[in-house]
Amino acid sequence: MEYVDRLIAAGRPELAEQLRRTWRNAVMLCAKYAEGRKRYYRGGDAGTLGGEIPVGASKTGGYPDLPPEIPYPEMTGFARTYLKADPRWRVEIVPESSMQLLAQINLRELAESGADTEHLLPETGMLYFFYSHYGCDVFAGSKHPDPYSVVDVQDPKRAQIAKVIWWDGDMQTLRRTAPRLPYCEGVIPGLEEECAVAFYAEDNYDTEQLADADEICDILEIEEEDLLPHGDRLLGIPWTVNPRDMSGSDINLMQMSADEGSVVSYCFAIGGQALRERDFSSARYWEDCD
Repeated sequence: MEYVDRLIAAGRPELAEQLRRTWRNAVMLCAKYAEGRKRYYRGGDAGTLGGEIPVGASKTGGYPDLPPEIPYPEMTGFARTYLKADPRWRVEIVPESSMQLLAQINLRELAESGADTEHLLPETGMLYFFYSHYGCDVFAGSKHPDPYSVVDVQDPKRAQIAKVIWWDGDMQTLRRTAPRLPYCEGVIPGLEEECAVAFYAEDNYDTEQLADADEICDILEIEEEDLLPHGDRLLGIPWTVNPRDMSGSDINLMQMSADEGSVVSYCFAIGGQALRERDFSSARYWEDCD
């Protein structure tokens, strides 16, 4: 915690303690490069380490590497009736579709990197993040009724726009798996090509909880963004444009930058107890919009 140490050295232990209380370690995701600093692409590229990303490697985008017992995640089809819309556009029909892989994390690779300094995530297996690309949680009405629309789903078991899966088994059984159905709204911008990722640890400080953020930054001669940098991450504290849609006990499971419309980033939160119990099925998707 370099900034905490610098505040102590500057004779401001009270600010150092304030900053320390907001600290979390983030596992930052960065593109993994081969010799010549070219990306590791699915289609192959001269200068990369073999062209295609190995099955089971950590990556963003592309097709997931799934074991035979896990079906490819899908979103149910549904009809959405807008209650106050013009009758000509009142009903939206959305067919069933495949979710798209945002990222798959080889947890052994992560453990060997040492980036998860708090040892919050499992150290073996695969962690998958999927998203339907529909654009909003259309199924949230079951918990928070929408006064403007009613949704009739075909398959309640698949009534979700995102999904997190943790699998811990024989890595030799993984196979690159193509979706059975088209994606809901085409390929997610920025994920047209898969990209291998590496990990590094970075200090995150919760600037929303700092009463004296300006004074701290002045003493350290830094910008507020240096306390909470932008970027894709596991754990840590998500950088957001708007207040975070997380409770006090939630942990940031993943944040990935978005490049579609008003969506700034795709975010997944999980309760601390659920993470300790490895109950990744309870992870909740939310998105930050500008």
